[in-house]
Amino acid sequence: MIDTPGRQTPGELLSRRREASGRSLVELATATKIPLPMLQAIELDEYHKISGELYVKSFLRSYATEVGVEPEDVLQLYAAFTG
Repeated sequence: MIDTPGRQTPGELLSRRREASGRSLVELATATKIPLPMLQAIELDEYHKISGELYVKSFLRSYATEVGVEPEDVLQLYAAFTG
């Protein structure tokens, strides 16, 4: 389960984890094959910029896995964030 206090968005969680690991968005884009603009949209919680719910969830899973966060925890946050 997520071990962070208070309300946190999926983008905040993933961004903080990425930064804590010392990785750039460009490095993450290369590792995950997710286009840089999509990673930026995720970190800003601007999911409307990603075409389709299937892509959003797939990108969230890949990003989470790459930075060492349980993908299901991120998807739960996403569901709570988007209603």
